[in-house]
Amino acid sequence: MIFVLIRHARTRWNDAKRLQGWSDVEPYPEALSRFWESTSSIPVRPDVIYTSDLRRAVVSGRLLIDRYGDVPLLSDWRVRERHMGAWEGRYSDEVRENPEVFRIDFRLPGGESLLDVAERVKGFAGDVRSYAFKRGWRTVFVITHQLTMEILRRELLGLPLDESIWENLRGSGEWILVEV
Repeated sequence: MIFVLIRHARTRWNDAKRLQGWSDVEPYPEALSRFWESTSSIPVRPDVIYTSDLRRAVVSGRLLIDRYGDVPLLSDWRVRERHMGAWEGRYSDEVRENPEVFRIDFRLPGGESLLDVAERVKGFAGDVRSYAFKRGWRTVFVITHQLTMEILRRELLGLPLDESIWENLRGSGEWILVEV
């Protein structure tokens, strides 16, 4: 089975370096054009496209439906970004001043730890594999978010979740192909 993990199109909050978390921010037209271009080099065609249920992922997914045609588009909250709780809307510079936020077990006030995200992503990965097998789907696209994308990649490949996660984050519209 092939998974293509794709980070959603940029939003104004990305440009401003603000933490979005579960805030439902929509991508802007120029960002959608860049997303279209950056995903045009994906060498496989999807049997299904999953997105998180946040607009920036759903709108990005609908754009790929324009490219691929009659492909199921399904949304699942479990591939949302990390819930930033009281930190949502803050600027990333503020986060860098608090090194504990980079620990995988640190739960943001009113939000999630990376371990929490990994738990819901693990459930998603198992359910999608099972459902895809039953449906005969061999290629699954998942449009998700920066941290969630790397956590899902590690889950699919059986790699540990540790602090090195911060070294493998991808930009908006970037994608990675994972064969499992």
